[in-house]
Amino acid sequence: ENLIQWGMFRKGINLYVVFRGSSESTDWMLNLTPGITCRNGLKVHSGVDSALHCGTQNVPELVWKVVKKHIDSEPDIEGKSNLYLCGHALGGAYAQLT
Repeated sequence: ENLIQWGMFRKGINLYVVFRGSSESTDWMLNLTPGITCRNGLKVHSGVDSALHCGTQNVPELVWKVVKKHIDSEPDIEGKSNLYLCGHALGGAYAQLT
């Protein structure tokens, strides 16, 4: 099970993917995980990276699949929608690395 909570909603042609920030002790432990790892040629916080790619679930891939499925099912926004990824604190880190 992945600890990352996120949701998506649409307003007009805008799609928003929102990640929850730190709210539980496991989130704070993740925040305090020391270390840097390399992902796609970028140096990133190892705790955030490990949460995004925990176990068999790859959160960035899952998010993209859900967004793509939504866009494909709504022909009125295909090719002209705006995608916003956001979150506060830890959620912001998830958004940036997704």
